[in-house]
Parts: sequence; structure tokens; C-alpha cells
Amino acid sequence: MYDLIGDIHGHADELVQLLELLGYEKSLGSYRHPERKVIFLGDFIDRGPHIRHVLEIVRPMVEGDHALAVMGNHELSALAFHTEHLHRSEVFLRRRDNKNIRQHGQTILQMPDTLLADAIDWFGTLPMWLDLDGHTYRTYALQSDDIACNLALDQTVIAAATPYPTTAKPVFVGHSWLSAQCPTVLADNVACLDFSVAKGGFLCAYRWNGEQKLSNEDFVWAR
Repeated sequence: MYDLIGDIHGHADELVQLLELLGYEKSLGSYRHPERKVIFLGDFIDRGPHIRHVLEIVRPMVEGDHALAVMGNHELSALAFHTEHLHRSEVFLRRRDNKNIRQHGQTILQMPDTLLADAIDWFGTLPMWLDLDGHTYRTYALQSDDIACNLALDQTVIAAATPYPTTAKPVFVGHSWLSAQCPTVLADNVACLDFSVAKGGFLCAYRWNGEQKLSNEDFVWAR
């Protein structure tokens, strides 16, 4: 079965702590478990203090078949940031304006050029989603944190909504971070695993054993 881990953003210490809590041990250069695999939900880079170390943990696990991984939006943005436009010289697919430089800045500062180029190439091999027997990962409109707005929803918005069916496969997502003291499921078959470790939250995993109905008791997290 699988242990799903949300957005890491360069927080290697928390990642090691979480892997150890989940029963993974380092052997022959890679963390591994005798019976389980990790599925990383992307966003390995940017923001945090140990981006290179995170990649030194994650990539050997994936390449050694001890983990699967999808491409997060930060990996996709990095690909675009470092890829030149095919027909316009000195123009990149992601604009190098102040906002985008700030977002990607820690990755650039922490990784030598050759290692960063190699990491960018590896990002290009990652799938954008996985659809495996028993579960799926894809874009999903999440319930978010409380919003201080008492305006009623327009009925046309409600009528147009297509909630994720309660009978569909369990879905695990990152990216849209939530704030809470401890994680809880969003629905019986929906779990968010991004609790913003890069902004004072915690790194979160879900220990999935094939069940259709998810449980709060199967979250594991490290601060």
C-alpha cells in the first residue's frame, strides 16, 4: 500500500522525520519500507531551507522504485522558468519578473548550476497525475479555510457545481494548502495533504491501505 506525502518545499528535516514516523529506513542510499511505497504529490522545491537535500531524498526513492511522484506546480514553473522560447531569443516560457524570481529564488541560490540543470531534466520525466488501481490524483476544487464573507452564493454557481462523487475513487491532493492544528478529511473520499510546512504549518502524509472511506486516524504529520 501507499503513504502519500504532500508539498515539501525544501523542508528536508521534516521529511526525514515523517519518513521515520511512517517506518521507512535508509538503506543503500535510499529510504525504503519492506511493504509500502511513498507517493509524493510534488512541490519539492522553492521556499524552504534544504531544497537540495529534499531532492537527494526523493529522487533516489523514485528511481529505486521505493516511491512514485507527480510534478507539482513549482516543478512545472521551474521547467518553464529555465526553458527558452523556441522562436524568441533570450525569452523564457515563464517570465523572469520580480515575483517569479522571488518564488524560485531559494532553489536558484541553494543549488549549483549543474545540479539544478539535472534536476530540471528530472522534473520533465514526472507525470502530472497518477491514476492507479484504487485511487487517483488530479485537479480538484477544494473546500478551503473559512472565508470572512457572509454573502449568499448565487444560485447559478450552485447549479453549475459538480461535486466529486462520494462513490468515486479516493482522491489525495496537495497545492491548495489548508491551516489547521491537525489534518482532517474533506469528505469520505477526499483528503488534502498540504498544510503549508513552508509557512509555519506541518508536513503531512496519509497512510492509505486501500479503503474507500478515508479516516482522520490515518493522517501522520511532522512539524
